[in-house]
Amino acid sequence: YRVKEELENSQPNPDESELIRNASRHNRRAQEALCQKYAPKMLSVCRYYIRDMQHAEDVLMEGFLKAFTRLHQLTELNEFPGWLRKIMVNESLHFLRSKNQLIFLEEEKASKT
Repeated sequence: YRVKEELENSQPNPDESELIRNASRHNRRAQEALCQKYAPKMLSVCRYYIRDMQHAEDVLMEGFLKAFTRLHQLTELNEFPGWLRKIMVNESLHFLRSKNQLIFLEEEKASKT
């Protein structure tokens, strides 16, 4: 899986490490810069699980929000790409689980009528 290999082989450079530190301090510009850098690869991760582009983009944004609120939990800055990817995978799976539950509830309602 190409995106996973690219992320595992990428290490944050000193400037990116500073961006990560600043983003963890709620610096919006640093967060935007990280979004711009990682959004294309992370969207590919989301699209692997979620075929619909609009839903994948929604999950991508939710994933970035979760990452930025939990950035203080990241212990090693060089693990950021893989850590972010894991969040995106988990958010994608969460979306799929919730979608299946909604479909199940809709089917249950339809069978009762």
